[in-house]
Amino acid sequence: AGRQGGRATAAAAAAGMKGPAPVPKAPPGGGAAGAAAAAAAAAAAAAAANIKLTAGVSSLVQYLYNEATVGLTSQIDAKISRRGIETPLGVLSYSQIRKGNAVLNKISEELSRPQPRSHMLEALSSEYYTKIPHNLGRSSIKSMIIRTPEQLKKKEELAQLMADCL
Repeated sequence: AGRQGGRATAAAAAAGMKGPAPVPKAPPGGGAAGAAAAAAAAAAAAAAANIKLTAGVSSLVQYLYNEATVGLTSQIDAKISRRGIETPLGVLSYSQIRKGNAVLNKISEELSRPQPRSHMLEALSSEYYTKIPHNLGRSSIKSMIIRTPEQLKKKEELAQLMADCL
């Protein structure tokens, strides 16, 4: 089975592949999004190795991929295509997601202060939404400010899902 970082990957083991294979990283907290991203990565690894999946496995992978797509596109103004995650501002890159994560880290630091400064949370949230375009609908940026650790965790999970989809 394939090994990376000292661990056998599920995709490589299931496919009987030799050599390194990508290790899907599930979002913190797991859930359907993490399973979907891992399944999509496993399917991509199998496809890259020209491996046929059984009908049941293929159906499961398709279901999980669809769940991840719906979860992603309901939160950001994007569609999943062969080119990647397409937004009105172009195709999201790993670099953009890393920049978004850097802003989330700054928000985390601000939230860890005894008294988080609301003007900093507003500025950092605005910067995050500039880096990672979201589907805000009729919401104002004021209502989308990341003010709590729970809101931050959701954005971190979304960023991980986006990275996994690329």
